[in-house]
Amino acid sequence: MPVTRATWFGRMDMLQGQIVRLGAANARAIEVASTGRRVSRPSDAPAEYARLQRVQAAAADQETWLANGELADGLLATADQALDAVGDRLSRLRELTVQMSSETYTDEERAAAADEVRALREDVLGLANSDFGGRHVFGGTAYDAEPFASDGSYGGSTDEPSVKVGEGIEVTTGFDGSSVFQGDTDVFAVFDDIADAMEAGDADALAGSLDDIDAALDQVVNARARVGIEQGQVEDAASLASSLQVEMSRQA
Repeated sequence: MPVTRATWFGRMDMLQGQIVRLGAANARAIEVASTGRRVSRPSDAPAEYARLQRVQAAAADQETWLANGELADGLLATADQALDAVGDRLSRLRELTVQMSSETYTDEERAAAADEVRALREDVLGLANSDFGGRHVFGGTAYDAEPFASDGSYGGSTDEPSVKVGEGIEVTTGFDGSSVFQGDTDVFAVFDDIADAMEAGDADALAGSLDDIDAALDQVVNARARVGIEQGQVEDAASLASSLQVEMSRQA
């Protein structure tokens, strides 16, 4: 049987191959140490790289959800604060109406109270046109312009915008102002009618308007409760996205 002897050139080829492999392994070790990543390119580990890409894509989704949630939180907080302030104005309207329905007040005093009522109405109009970053929260999907005119007429949309804040989770970020302020009870009309009754010195009409004020208050309270539900969803989604983002950064 012939004996194969390694030639000098063959041994040199083998040695050079070992040097190349050792050099590659050393470079790889330095890269892992400096980057902290075992997988930097598909050839390092095809299956692991595919998994890494999926994790990175999911992490990017969480960043999107968090950004959307931040926008939604600002819009919803604006709506909540506005409705809270509207409730305060309606409560003050009720106080004035109860007072001025008493026969102990003069026509001059009722006329002065009417001025305050009209000022309260203007406050409510401004609150109904509240915006966050130029988006009017009570204009529905037509949020680029003020939804309510000075006469209280609604020019917004009855459709409501929403944004995705998590996988399969969408929250409403704007509301149909006509349902909030002109649903079963027209909030602006309540202020106008009471101011007119005060100026006319009509104590009976004032007493009869208390039910309208209560209905307007209920309408605003219900709208605020709905905003609160959306805020809760945003908070839950943001907490989940933050937790997932941390976990995915570990996996990556």
